[in-house]
Amino acid sequence: MQHALTQEQQEIVDLLVNELSELLEQDNTCLDSGIFEQQEPLLFEYAIHLEHLGNALELAGLAGLSFCTKRMSAIFRSFLENKQSIPTNLKHPIKDWGTFFQGYLAQLGTKEAEEHQAKQLLNFLSQDGLPLKLNKEELVKVKDLFNFS
Repeated sequence: MQHALTQEQQEIVDLLVNELSELLEQDNTCLDSGIFEQQEPLLFEYAIHLEHLGNALELAGLAGLSFCTKRMSAIFRSFLENKQSIPTNLKHPIKDWGTFFQGYLAQLGTKEAEEHQAKQLLNFLSQDGLPLKLNKEELVKVKDLFNFS
């Protein structure tokens, strides 16, 4: 678990927070439509930006969050590749994916709060019905990347 960020890490995190905020400011009401063709452009944009963010987080030494960000990108890519709209039972969680990532970034450097946010993020990514959900083995791996105690 990260506890104290270097100045370089903090600068990267600040840039990523801004980029994530811009991404989340986009109108995502199309995710409520149930129509893939309406959702496709936003799903594509999410997938591309999250892959980029995941790479930057990895460079910043935030391996756990990098893994989660790349997994979220893969989830969006799965919907794209399968030409599948967001399922009804996942609308709320998928539409609100960014809150889990923002919550973690907001708590970096505060041990207990950071770990709590990381666990919330992992619960989100391992929920039933989610394509490419984290399985038990992956959860162990990601917890190691977050350095859970």
